[in-house]
Amino acid sequence: MKSAICARGVLHIRAVRSVRRVPFPWSTENPILIRKCGKCKAVCPYDAIAKKERPCKNACGVGAIVSDKYGRAYIDTEKCVSCGMCMVSCPFGAISDKSQIFQLTRALQEEGSEIIAEIAPAFVGQFGENINPRNIKAALIELGFKGVHEVALGADIGAVAEAHHYVEKVVTGELPFLLTSCCPSWSMMAKKFFPTMIDNISQELTPMVATARKVKQEHPDAKVVFVGPCASK
Repeated sequence: MKSAICARGVLHIRAVRSVRRVPFPWSTENPILIRKCGKCKAVCPYDAIAKKERPCKNACGVGAIVSDKYGRAYIDTEKCVSCGMCMVSCPFGAISDKSQIFQLTRALQEEGSEIIAEIAPAFVGQFGENINPRNIKAALIELGFKGVHEVALGADIGAVAEAHHYVEKVVTGELPFLLTSCCPSWSMMAKKFFPTMIDNISQELTPMVATARKVKQEHPDAKVVFVGPCASK
C-alpha cells in the first residue's frame, strides 16, 4: 500500500491490518511528510480519510486565503481584492467587516447634525413586496437622517461619463476597449492580476462616490452615510 499509493511513505499497515499515518514532528528543520495530494482519499473504499476545505477559501476567486506552516488561515493582502466573499461564506464569523454603526448612532443623536443617507438600489428587493421606496425613505428619516438619495444617481452620472470616455478613447482607436470602474473590487482585481489592462480601465468615480460628491455639493456641511449590501465599498 505504501509504495503503490503514497510515494512519501506516510501510510503504513500494522499487524492488525489498520492503516495509520507515520507520526512526524512538525518543524522547519524536519518538515512533515504529508502533502495533501489526495491519493490516499481517492483509493480508500471506506471514506476513512476525509477532505475538508475552508468555506472562505472555496469562496475566494483570487486565491487570497492561504495557510501558514501550522495550517492557520490568513488573508494574503497582495492578492485580496476586498470583495467580501470570504466574510459572507465563513460559518464561524471569523472574518468581519469594519462597522461604524456605533459612530453613526451617536452622530444621529447629536442635536443639529445633518446626516444624509445614500442607499444602494439593491434595497428594492430586500424587504418584500409590501415595502416600497417611500417606506424605506420614511424609515430612514424617522431614524434621524435629514435626507435620502439613491446611489442609482451616481450610477447614471458614471454611465454618462464612461460613455464620453468611450467615444474619446475607443471610437477614435486610441484604446481597443474600455472596462468599467464602477466596482472597486473589479478594478483592484484587474490592476493586480491583469496589469496590462490598467490603461483600459475607466477612471470615473464609483456610483457611491459620485452620489456622495453630488450630495456634498448641495449640502457641504452634511455627513454622508452609504447604506448597501456590498462589502467592497
